[in-house]
Amino acid sequence: MKKILLVSLATLFLLTTFAWTPKGYSKNALYIKDSSINTAVVTDELADILKAWINKNEAQYYKDISVAMTPVKVEIKEGKVEETFKVKISEMLKATTPEELPAIRGMERFKDLKNGELSPNSISAVNKEINSWIAELKGYIGKTETLNIDFKVVADLSENGNILPETVNFFADNSMGDFYRIYSLVLTADEMEMKGFKHVEEIANKAKDAAFPQTSQYCYRVDEYRRKDTNYDYPGYPHYYEYAADYADHYALEYNTNQYMTCTNDCANFVSQAMYAGGVPMSTTYDVENWWYDGLPPGYAPWIWTTPVPENGNTGLRNYMYYNGYWEDSDWYWASAGSVIMWKDTSDYPGHVAMVVENDTINRTLSQYNTDRQHHLYSGEGWENSYYNDNDMNFYTVHHYVTYCYASQPGIPK
Repeated sequence: MKKILLVSLATLFLLTTFAWTPKGYSKNALYIKDSSINTAVVTDELADILKAWINKNEAQYYKDISVAMTPVKVEIKEGKVEETFKVKISEMLKATTPEELPAIRGMERFKDLKNGELSPNSISAVNKEINSWIAELKGYIGKTETLNIDFKVVADLSENGNILPETVNFFADNSMGDFYRIYSLVLTADEMEMKGFKHVEEIANKAKDAAFPQTSQYCYRVDEYRRKDTNYDYPGYPHYYEYAADYADHYALEYNTNQYMTCTNDCANFVSQAMYAGGVPMSTTYDVENWWYDGLPPGYAPWIWTTPVPENGNTGLRNYMYYNGYWEDSDWYWASAGSVIMWKDTSDYPGHVAMVVENDTINRTLSQYNTDRQHHLYSGEGWENSYYNDNDMNFYTVHHYVTYCYASQPGIPK
């Protein structure tokens, strides 16, 4: 997506707040308000229904749940009501250790059941994945998490103007300004446990016959990509510029004008800045300081284009990162904080891109530009047509591997 002009955040806010059209509804749907119905009463009742539904979903795995709502727009016509709410959810995992989370239980169950059948390579790969996720999830235990999302609630009204509970349906903003029917916010414990089981089963199968590259006994490889600072106290902590997910959260609703130029349609630019903050290096700098370039004109650099075009050597952000070894395939469930989501069309053509900023294996959030979102809740299941899915989107984990070698023994750099 080419970057052209700066659009004020105020204009973007108005566009993203009042121009959204729910999936399955025309722009003119419910545009006349029935003056005979007390909208304040209806709003309060819908808010209570939505809050109760959110609490019912989240209370399965979270405690200390707080749901703040701001009504955005209510429309009443011909016996129906449709209202949009901005919602902020604050909560804390009930789990006191990562091992209590269903997905980790599923991983451990696979290892216990299959341990005697696995090759040494498979055992090593499975243990590495389990330990990696346990280390990641320790950063969520005992910490308050925040989820932002807009909901639309639609219901029928009785002749007296009362909401008919059995007709209530919930729709969620998909981060692009469209609303999709949503049936649940979280998976069941059994579903998540099976996700964990299948995940390490796939890793074990891939590792079974894999030939691992041999290096000197004095060399080792380290992933130096800094995904998320698990010790921060948002929003006042001082190290957001050193971690990818934290950078994305901090600048999701404002531009980093101290370091970068501003432009519109800058989703790739924003994600690139966040990856750079997390340690992914630049290949070169051209004539604009602190941007990725490969000697091409600034307007076509892979840093700011998701799309491969002749002017950037048919590279684009995805191809550049993937084929330079910074991105590896993931999926909607396992893409951890600091990972990348890239939308695509039916021809697998890359489009919009966003950064994952939270994944505790139960809830996930993203931050992005264009339709600016900060810590926006998303899920791959429970949504009508599974909006977030592995067919219409690519999910990538991000890495920056560095190999260190020693001349004769550790402690003496080569």
